Parts: sequence; C-alpha cells; structure tokens
Amino acid sequence: MDGTRSAKRMKRFSGACPCPLPDDIVDEILSHLPVKSLLRFRCVSRRFHATITSSHLFQEAHFLQRKQRNKHPPRLFIRPPFGPRQPFFAWQWQWQHLIPRPPVEEIMTARHLPHGTIFPLASKSCHGLVLLKITGHHTHYLWNPSTRHILRLPGTDNTPPPATYGLGYCSATRRHKVVRVVGCRCCSPATVVWEVLALDGDEPSPSSSWRPPAAAATTPPPRHWHYPRENWRRGAALCNGGDLHFLRGDGDIVTFNVTDESFGVSSLKPPAELQSRDDFELTELDGCLCVYTFTAVKWQPVDEEPESPTCEIWVTREAAAGRSWEKLRSIEWASVLPPDHSYLRWYWIAPLHMFSDGNNGKKKIMFGTGTGYVLVFDTSVGTLEIIFSPENEAVGEYHDYSNNEVPTVGLFEESLALVGNTRENIVFSQP
Repeated sequence: MDGTRSAKRMKRFSGACPCPLPDDIVDEILSHLPVKSLLRFRCVSRRFHATITSSHLFQEAHFLQRKQRNKHPPRLFIRPPFGPRQPFFAWQWQWQHLIPRPPVEEIMTARHLPHGTIFPLASKSCHGLVLLKITGHHTHYLWNPSTRHILRLPGTDNTPPPATYGLGYCSATRRHKVVRVVGCRCCSPATVVWEVLALDGDEPSPSSSWRPPAAAATTPPPRHWHYPRENWRRGAALCNGGDLHFLRGDGDIVTFNVTDESFGVSSLKPPAELQSRDDFELTELDGCLCVYTFTAVKWQPVDEEPESPTCEIWVTREAAAGRSWEKLRSIEWASVLPPDHSYLRWYWIAPLHMFSDGNNGKKKIMFGTGTGYVLVFDTSVGTLEIIFSPENEAVGEYHDYSNNEVPTVGLFEESLALVGNTRENIVFSQP
C-alpha cells in the first residue's frame, strides 16, 4: 500500500511543474524572491526555467516587486580603479546604523570580463541592464549585474570613436533598445547616421543587426551633429521618462522616444550659466532630468595653493510656463573634504542618487568618484560622509591607478532581463 501511494505521489510530481499549486499562485510567490534565489530555482523544472528566463510578463512583475520592496537604499556596482583586470563588486548601503553593514559581493570576476578598461556609460541601470564600454577598442557590452550575464553588442568593434550610444526600455513591448549615432569628427557639424538595435524575441541573440529607426520616414532624425569638445563623458544618452536624451556639443538636447522611435529637439536648453562651458553632463536625480558640472579633485604639493573646485547641480521642475531649471546645490569640495584628502583625489565624480534620510527626512545626495569611493552629502547642514572605501572593504589597495578618469561606480536594480541567448537556455529549450 505504501509503495503504491509513493508511486502515485512520484507520478503526480513528475510533470512539468512539481508543485500542486496553480501556476498563477506559483508565479506570484516566485516574483517576491531575489534574483539570486531564482537563478537556483531554474534547475527545479523546465516550467520554472521557462518562467524565470523567458517569460517577459513574469520578469516585469518580478522587477516591479523588487523595485517596490528595495526602493531604499539602492544597490551599487563598483569596479575599483586598481588595474585593468579588476572584477565588479556589488554593495548595498544601509543608512540606519542599527542595521549591520552588508558585505561586499563579487558579481563579475576578471576572467569573465573582456580585456581593457571597461566602464559604464550611465550612472544608473536601465530596467536592470547596464551599457558598458571598453576604451581603446570602442567595443560595447550589455550587462545584467543581477544575473551576471554579459553580451558584446554586434557591430561595435569597428565603430569609429565618435559614436554616441544610449540604452532605453520600451514598456509597451517589454524590450530594451540600444540607439547609436555614428558619424565623423573631421567636420562640425558632422553628418551622422542613426541606428537602433532592438533585443526582440524571447531569446535575444548576438546575431541581431542594427537598423534605421522605425519612425525615420515620418520624423526624420537630425542628420547633422555637433560633437562636444574632447569629452567622452557626454558621449552617452540619458534615459528619462521613456525618452533618450542626447546632449549635443552646441547645447541642444535631442530626444528619442523609445516606444515609437520618433525624434524631437527639447525646448529645454541647459542653464544659461553653463551654455558657454563644456564641463557638464546630463543625469537623472530624484526622477528628474539633471545637469551637473564635473570637476577634478587632484593631489597637490603642500607649497602650492590648493584648488577649490565646485560642483553645481540643476534639476528640472514643473511650473506654469512649463519645465525650467532650478539650481539645487553648489558644493565647494575644499570646504567639505577632510583636511588630508589626497586619498580622495579623482578626475571623475557624479551624483548618483538623491534620497530622504529615513530618520529625519533630510535630503541627501550620493556621489560616485573615479577612485571607487562613495560619498553622501547632506544638503541641510552641508556635511560630507564617506560611506564606501575600497581599502576598508578589502576590494583593492590604493596606488597610482586610483587617479582614474572613468566612472567606477553606478546603481543597478534587480532584474531578470536577458542580455542574450546562453548555452543553458539553448539546452533547456530543446524538446
């Protein structure tokens, strides 16, 4: 009797899904789990594997659940600037001092990374994916820090240096799109070509090809492009509000709608104080379009007059006359940095995130630096706090590589978004 009952039980659970619960309830339970657990659950059954890796509806539901649950604080990916073969690490800050500091986790080893100096083109992930660039080769990659999958974009190894890239997400089709502007820097304005790479289908493949924008016939894209003066930082587009924003060298902001692939020129110009300067770039802060100036903080001999660089931050605000720029803060680093800040020297710094302190509701701004340090500036009292140090977290040792010009820190959201078809997906998709 016991043997017959056991055989029936084994037969019952040997189907596509080894769970007696309805599929919708199972999907709801799975959507509350972190990505790390779901990656293990792929091995439970073909049904679990198909849901976790191929169902865009489930991936979207899981993304929204994790985003709501992990609204604060954000997760950071960090690649210390201590050499060209450094891995990527993940770390999550807790502003509540009663909560233990989480450990640093290695999420991408050096042997899985391409050779060269690799850095993110944006300080935030786009619906879970990060667009990476390798200097020297002008090669671009799509990377998911949560699943640790990475894919080289097709047709990028021979792309000329002045190509400008942007990564967006279409909520209607639940697909990522990469947009690039390819031209020649020998003349200004340059004649350029716009191309789109859509990660279409349930199994995106590196064989996908670049194509013209779908709405190019009805809304022709700009054919002439003013490249900024030798400034790679403004060589990437910002995704905000469903549009990609490209900052041209002449100060115009060209918009690209990720859904219908139409173009436009924003009526919102950079602040008048910055239009004659070239040391500013676009980012997103507190859900708003943001412009900030980047300034290098360098080490200087004792007998020289110390520099006093300033970071100025503007954000867009809605008004009766439309959107306009509002100066959020002007930070003089010399007045907030420690007296001996030679270990904090950087050539790159950017605001990553603005949030309210959980205890008193004060507004704070998180900054990433080219040295791998992460700083938090309290806008109410004007103080600076170092919340992450590569040396203290044992992810590297300080030396000359710390004088880095490329981004080393960014924010990412937990996501199951695919970057390409893996060998595992091919095996599990077989009948």
